[in-house]
Amino acid sequence: MNRIQLEHIIRAASEISDDSEIVVIGSQAIHAQDATLPPIAFQSAEADVFPLNQPERADEVDAAIGELSIFHETYGYYAHGVSPRTAILPTGWEQRLVRVAGPNTGGATGLCLGVLDLLLSKYAAGREKDLEFNREMIRSGCATKRALVNLVPHLPVDDKLKSLILARIQSDFAAANQHRFPKLNRSNVKVVPNPRFPMSLAVRSATLDDEQQVIALWHACDLVASYNDPVADFRFAKAGPCSDVLVAVDEAGAIMGSVMVGHDGHRGWLYYVAASPASRGEGVGRRVVEAAENWLREHGVAKAQLLVRETNTKVVSFYEHLGFETAPRVVMSKWLAETP
Repeated sequence: MNRIQLEHIIRAASEISDDSEIVVIGSQAIHAQDATLPPIAFQSAEADVFPLNQPERADEVDAAIGELSIFHETYGYYAHGVSPRTAILPTGWEQRLVRVAGPNTGGATGLCLGVLDLLLSKYAAGREKDLEFNREMIRSGCATKRALVNLVPHLPVDDKLKSLILARIQSDFAAANQHRFPKLNRSNVKVVPNPRFPMSLAVRSATLDDEQQVIALWHACDLVASYNDPVADFRFAKAGPCSDVLVAVDEAGAIMGSVMVGHDGHRGWLYYVAASPASRGEGVGRRVVEAAENWLREHGVAKAQLLVRETNTKVVSFYEHLGFETAPRVVMSKWLAETP
């Protein structure tokens, strides 16, 4: 199964269950990642899913588009309707779900397990096919050992199984490193980052719990003007149906980038485009801008715009590289309330 086929299943499962949010918890959740995936990611013809808001309707999904259904016979892949309790997952997995949405999902949104949660669920299951999947994913560089190890204590399993999982993680990374660098003298190797998405990032809608981290990031990036109230800006964007704050989080859940996005029914606007100073040059800014563009497309908006302060013209080349152009316009404004 590939990303397009997974999106088809999300759309079909949404229509069957009358639920616009479909959770993907099996191996095919890996297709939510912006990364080059190993062949094993495409081997399964089955996607384990359940409707987020109506999980009891998973059986209907299974009956309609499950194994041996007409859907399966027609397309060669199928959905397996499962329970939210099917997988053993670390606490907080719900906050790390990765959104999959676009024209092919028909207005529905897939909520896919983050790569760390996916791998740990497979370690907890312990079946050989799950362990082989993890070995190939680790070999491909989809996760870091530290991030996985840090989440093991949050698994709802006994200490004996946790110890076994830690041992398997250690073994898999040792084997992956040996496979990846069999005889390489690394003293003369210069590491050149991938200019597109070198970090393993997931972009999601910010929650109210993210407010302090996001505003701290805005301050760190010098995006907060004296006349702006960032708290009010954040809350206003989160409260309305025509705006949102998106955040890019790394494997450990740390917020590395953000963008405020919204539309006025005619044009889309981007604000507070931020990348952590520690991650500059690693593609975080590009990632959040592209995520905002996708958000606007999903809302039927054809054009994205942004404003650059005259004191921050050094970012103009960054936006030009992403396809933005300087528009010959005069921007006029008027305060409707007393400035802060």
